Amino acid sequence: ENCSVSQAALDALFDKSTPAQVMEKVKGLNAEKKVFDSFEALVEAVSGNKVKSAKKPADNKSFQPVLQYLASPQCMLFRAAGGLRINSNAIRELLDSYDMDVQRLLCDVSVLNALNVSLTAFKDLKPALEQKEVRGYKEKLFGMIKDPNGTHFTSTPTEFPEDEMYGVLAVSTTRIECLPQILQNLITPVSSLDELCTTVEEIIASKATQEQSEQDKVVQFLSKFGMFSKQFPLTVPDVQKMIWASQFSKWGLRGGSVEDVLKALHEAGQVFESFEGLTNAVAEKANKMGQAMSDS
Repeated sequence: ENCSVSQAALDALFDKSTPAQVMEKVKGLNAEKKVFDSFEALVEAVSGNKVKSAKKPADNKSFQPVLQYLASPQCMLFRAAGGLRINSNAIRELLDSYDMDVQRLLCDVSVLNALNVSLTAFKDLKPALEQKEVRGYKEKLFGMIKDPNGTHFTSTPTEFPEDEMYGVLAVSTTRIECLPQILQNLITPVSSLDELCTTVEEIIASKATQEQSEQDKVVQFLSKFGMFSKQFPLTVPDVQKMIWASQFSKWGLRGGSVEDVLKALHEAGQVFESFEGLTNAVAEKANKMGQAMSDS
């Protein structure tokens, strides 16, 4: 099988031999049809040097979800790096530090992204994941899930296994900053953590399919009506955040469109100095419209 190659193993391999001498020994072993289950075992056979055996590497399927998230439009961690250069060994080492727990790694990476951290190289990711802010963000989300005064459960569960709470975060990785909104604005309370996990996953998947259509409507509306006191370029992340503010509000979870929220703000004559100001106004107005819908 494919093996990871550590620097220590390479040092041991060429400890007392030239590359040509190593190649001759490898050719000899190959001719004898020798097979090794690790690179360290091959090093020992060639050089006689014993290398501490590394953990069996994760297969490609194990780290594909991590690579997919890092390469997704939602992940802005490496925007300052001008692209991400990474190899499978680097991902394996990161997974090793998480004891191959892909779910927790994805949760932590998405939290780091939600914290608007900017990294210049992949080697900076592991130290960043160890920051207390990442732990604090997760603890805040766990606290919201467990909140006895929350409205997302029909009755508060008696137990909150950590792996099940991580499950809720795991299905939220692409929209983890929206999880508090979803918990606060859930239309129909659920009876268990398992049901909460399924519900959150379904909501996020449903809203994701509508997002491109919503983006098109937002761009068309703002191009026609402005709503800003000065001109500045629209960026996809900014438009996404505004759409999410509507989608995961009481209005959005009841099927309301962000375009209707913008129309209401425009008809009220509101003008904004920044996109952030418009986003905050959309969030506030959408919740008011959603509350009015539920009261009627």
